[in-house]
Amino acid sequence: MMNNPFTQPIFTDMWIKHFNRSQPGIKFDFIKDVTFVKNTFFPVYINVGKSHTKGVSYEISATKTDFKNKVFLLYDIPDYFEIENTIMPSSLKVIDIKQYPGYLVDIAKHPDITNYKKSKFGKSSLSKINKYKRKLESCFDITYEFYYGNISRENYNLIFTRFNELLEKRFSDIHIHNNNLDPKEWEFYHDVLYDMILQKKASIFVIYDGDKPIAGSINYHMDQIAIGAIMAFDTDYSKFYLGFTIINKLLEWAIENRLKVFDFSKGKFGYKMQWSDKEYDFHYHILYDNKSLKARLIASFMSFYLKSKASLREKNIGQIKSKLLYILKGNKKKNKKGYTSNQISEVIDGKQLTKVSLETENFGGLKRIVYDFLYSYSEHLNKIKVFQFVNDKKSFLIVGESAQQKISFE
Repeated sequence: MMNNPFTQPIFTDMWIKHFNRSQPGIKFDFIKDVTFVKNTFFPVYINVGKSHTKGVSYEISATKTDFKNKVFLLYDIPDYFEIENTIMPSSLKVIDIKQYPGYLVDIAKHPDITNYKKSKFGKSSLSKINKYKRKLESCFDITYEFYYGNISRENYNLIFTRFNELLEKRFSDIHIHNNNLDPKEWEFYHDVLYDMILQKKASIFVIYDGDKPIAGSINYHMDQIAIGAIMAFDTDYSKFYLGFTIINKLLEWAIENRLKVFDFSKGKFGYKMQWSDKEYDFHYHILYDNKSLKARLIASFMSFYLKSKASLREKNIGQIKSKLLYILKGNKKKNKKGYTSNQISEVIDGKQLTKVSLETENFGGLKRIVYDFLYSYSEHLNKIKVFQFVNDKKSFLIVGESAQQKISFE
């Protein structure tokens, strides 16, 4: 039986508190470890955690029969977990329904991160990935921290607040609703993950620019498997492809700590397909008493409904839904200010300029433009200055050691 964090009290008790009005979960003798909540109207029992888990495992007892006249739904079972359903009571049946694709890296066969990247990427792609990390470290004061087994409550709260800001900013930019940011869900993650980190059932990886978190990942852990759950990064650093550096460092950590699998979990995203070396599927399992007509009918209807949802999902209905939810929640699309940029060589009279701070002013996304300048000219943030023209408040001057650039907003 797997040491699965999603079926243990540290996770299930907090989920019940947040999503089941603190009503106690229900356990059954025929299925080990899994806790359920009952549907209000039907004899249907759903595993605690539902879609908030990243992979449920279970084991059936061949001698227990407390499933009579009942139906059970278990969410998100990765097919590589290899759930054993061959030794079961004769009247207990399983309907297996494929739902989402998932992606993972079989890191056990790689001695180090360099070996893995060489096996996965061609010379050109590998050069780019290494360049993004090198540029990031040369343009900013970058440090990396992996919180696994130890973190102060104060630091944890600061990181969580910052991750929330970064996710809000990122999904606002692309006009998509992210369910992780729903206040109820975010509060659940904030409440549950602290103790999970202390017990090494979860971790937070953070990239710092100075003392400011600019990117990172929330991860779950079971046995020799790490599961990436939520990735956050500051879009002002988009030129540096922070997502690649996050993945690079996570896999490096996983290989050094002799894990067998790094799981990117569900969702068909480009970066997962780029970095993974194995695709798998998440399944829903419907368990039901085959001797009960009522249970058979309910299980058949649930199967039809869930297969229909999966079919719609394959047609990208989910992405359309996320965009609609973004609008329906009262969000408005932000029009980015256009601008022109010109490299200039002449010295500008200091009387025409006033110095600005990127931490307090971000006219039209000025910070992102400045960071693009750092990338292009291999400048360090501490060695450049940014000015606003006194007589033209829509124009700015970036002055570095090797170049200077005038930015004029429309």
